[in-house]
Amino acid sequence: MPAPDQPTVSLFVEYGSDFPVWLFDYPFAGRRGPMNVTTNELQLSNHLIERLHRFQHNFDENYDVLTGWRMTAAGDFHQHESAVLLTTLRGEVEHLGVVVTAHC
Repeated sequence: MPAPDQPTVSLFVEYGSDFPVWLFDYPFAGRRGPMNVTTNELQLSNHLIERLHRFQHNFDENYDVLTGWRMTAAGDFHQHESAVLLTTLRGEVEHLGVVVTAHC
């Protein structure tokens, strides 16, 4: 669990969001609480940005809050990809001194 007020970068999909990365209490953002990240705020690699967009798109197209995953393959992709993305995201932002979490 992060310390209170410790900057956090979180990987999670959200309906209506274009990008599944959020900031919490990050100093450069100038505000507290959750803030959806624009694609280059954290200077992520193009490869990771593309994978994150694909991850969000898979969720948007294949998950329903009432019925769950429309196809087993889409759910399997989401589960596997979330683990890979979390590891990659941690590696790309470790120099920022933030905690990286996932809520997928």
